[in-house]
Amino acid sequence: MLKIIQRKRQQYVLLFTVIYFCISIFFVEFVTGLFIQNQVEADKDEIRYQIALIRSRIEATIYRDTYLAESVATLVTIAPDFAITNWYNIAQRLTSKAYYVRNISLYPNDIITHIYPEKGNEQVLGLDLRTVPGQYHTVLKARRYESVFLSSPVDLVQGGQGIIVRYPVFSDFPYKQKYWGGVSVVLDYEKLLRQSGVYSVKGAQLAIVQNVYGEKKQSIIMGNPLTAKNSDLSFPVHLPSGTWKIYAKFSDITNTDYQLVLILRLIGILGFLVIYVLLFLVYRSYQNVRDVSFQDELTLLPNRRLIIEMIDKLMGQPSLSGSIPCFAILNIDLNKFKEINDTFGHLAGDDMLKHVAHIFTENLRSSDVVSRFGGDEFVILLHRVSTKEEVELVVSKLRSAIDETVLIWDGHELYPSVSIGYALYDQEKDTCVDDILARADQNMYQEKVLKTGKSTTQ
Repeated sequence: MLKIIQRKRQQYVLLFTVIYFCISIFFVEFVTGLFIQNQVEADKDEIRYQIALIRSRIEATIYRDTYLAESVATLVTIAPDFAITNWYNIAQRLTSKAYYVRNISLYPNDIITHIYPEKGNEQVLGLDLRTVPGQYHTVLKARRYESVFLSSPVDLVQGGQGIIVRYPVFSDFPYKQKYWGGVSVVLDYEKLLRQSGVYSVKGAQLAIVQNVYGEKKQSIIMGNPLTAKNSDLSFPVHLPSGTWKIYAKFSDITNTDYQLVLILRLIGILGFLVIYVLLFLVYRSYQNVRDVSFQDELTLLPNRRLIIEMIDKLMGQPSLSGSIPCFAILNIDLNKFKEINDTFGHLAGDDMLKHVAHIFTENLRSSDVVSRFGGDEFVILLHRVSTKEEVELVVSKLRSAIDETVLIWDGHELYPSVSIGYALYDQEKDTCVDDILARADQNMYQEKVLKTGKSTTQ
């Protein structure tokens, strides 16, 4: 029976092990997932910071360059002849303080007559802007709005792309009825994007959309329209004649330290493994102590405590299952055991006890429980028996097995003899374990008196 209990215990340990490690792996993966998620969120926050910084750089540099150029437009409005006469010095001074100005030009009557620097821009001199539809519409918008106007990035006549800043000039300021022409400043678009950090953002796709004051339409000036449509975040860029909007779509955020993630997983698994080993050692120690407390040291059979506990559980089953348990108790005592001890010594008596215990175990079902109750007394719990005939059949089998065996000890033949009494469980008579044990013991005592002719146990 102890082997059955141990087998069930092993099954429970295996089940606990599987559940424990499943929970452990789930917990480790959950914590690791939280770590990765925090890393990803940290990377996203870094991207947000970078884009906010890009927004600030674009706003600051464009405002700086456009308002430097506005001073030239103001000068032309007040003193056009002076501005034309001193054009080279004025333009040179302005461009030396600007960041992204490629060139600055005058276009009275919408014809470019002056440009700085001239080198590389010679083909622009004398250009009638009305013949270049891609640029002339910006001239008209500046004139109509009577204020500075920033174009979308356009292809320049002299090559490359630029943002053209138009300043309309009216000769009758502040009435603004007589249009004189204008001042234009070309900002290096690629340099602006590059130095503002647009191309250095990792982990996100960017798109820039332009919104013009007074107009509902938007135009993509950088990136993919789908990025703007499906963006995760956006930042407005406020400019003198409208706004840009920077859209970002997170993608390929791979800054997570997967080596650190692997280390965290290993630490987590090792930690749970150490805890499991500690729990297992504590459990084994507890079970060893429990087994020792429930096991007879000599015969390795269940002892008095365990058999009483098992009988008590059986008697308590009706309240749980609703059915009356069927079992019987055999009370067995060795005859003339004291004589064996007195004649051959206690070692012979110990061997006789082990010899008899082995016979009982070999001749009973695995579901039956043989226990050493104390001294030379054994108690056997027979499961699933309900009639005297069934019990007496088992008793007869045990008597035959005992009578047919002999213990050879130190050259002597020792023949065991037993007295057996039994009691079938009766729910009305047996209100506690002591009741059924007492009935079995009384029956055993009566048989012993008949068998040995003595009123005391040997």
